[in-house]
Amino acid sequence: MEEDSDYDGLALPPTLTHLDLSSHPFPAAWFARVIPTLTRLQRLDVAQTRPSSLVCTALAQCSTLLTQLRVGGCVDERCGVAFGHALLHLHALRSLDLSRSQLFDTGLQLHSCRALSALSTLNLSACGLGPVAAQQLFAVLARGDARALAQLRIDENACFEAGGQGVERALAQCRGLTTLGLRRAALTDIAATALARGLRCCSALTALDMGANHVSGAGAVLSALFFFCFPAPCPHSTAPCPGLTTGTRVAGAWEVGRAVQHCAELCSLDLQGCQGLGDEGVKQLLLSLSPGGCVCALDVRDTGMRSLCPDLDFPPRIRPLLGSAWA
Repeated sequence: MEEDSDYDGLALPPTLTHLDLSSHPFPAAWFARVIPTLTRLQRLDVAQTRPSSLVCTALAQCSTLLTQLRVGGCVDERCGVAFGHALLHLHALRSLDLSRSQLFDTGLQLHSCRALSALSTLNLSACGLGPVAAQQLFAVLARGDARALAQLRIDENACFEAGGQGVERALAQCRGLTTLGLRRAALTDIAATALARGLRCCSALTALDMGANHVSGAGAVLSALFFFCFPAPCPHSTAPCPGLTTGTRVAGAWEVGRAVQHCAELCSLDLQGCQGLGDEGVKQLLLSLSPGGCVCALDVRDTGMRSLCPDLDFPPRIRPLLGSAWA
């Protein structure tokens, strides 16, 4: 299947609107010949192919009607410039999936991409991105070049390895964001602080995945997020909020509750693998979930939780995923 001779004379119907080549290795030269003939193409999947500058260059000849593009393994750091140039021609693009592309810090070429202005979904999971690429991405978002963005996934990258520089300004320009994926993104306590400030503008957020980030101190991630989102004093007491302690600053019930209320549309919260939460952090989170809130899916598996008070009940709407820690 990989030889050009196998594809000699092979043409595709010009009326084709959806094309999935993700499980079929194909020669780049054939792709470059065929793709300009598909004038009605709206969805294209060429993931899991070998990296090819020719394929990336040919994408510039795609139909102007193309709205969904998944490229996966056909883009790497050597093809980044060619792919970035191709994106400039895809004005109708709404969904871009680059997951598992080996872009690394030098291959992400989004800083000059005007095509992002109409993008609603961007998936950069497991692209080998580090702090340099993350800052480039955050700079693009901070300029307001992707204000239509509703779903952003940067899971399984080292984006926050050097802190969260730029993420606050980036999220401030993504007010319509509904889904944010940060699983295994090297999120630290310092980065969580910057992230929290940015999330103040994301009132439309419905799903937040922060799982598998190694943080220090019980409740450190929740504490950083909710304390900086809601720094106002506790409304019913002049005493410090319950759970706030010097040093570890365990997230208090009031802080978490106010945060959940602020994200009025938030219905899914994933903290699986945040092992620094422990019993107290999870307990404060559960106590904070108000009866009138929207959260109905909560994942706190592998958070260092060993046991909880036997009389602690979940709100009826919650579908907890607690593993063996909950009897």
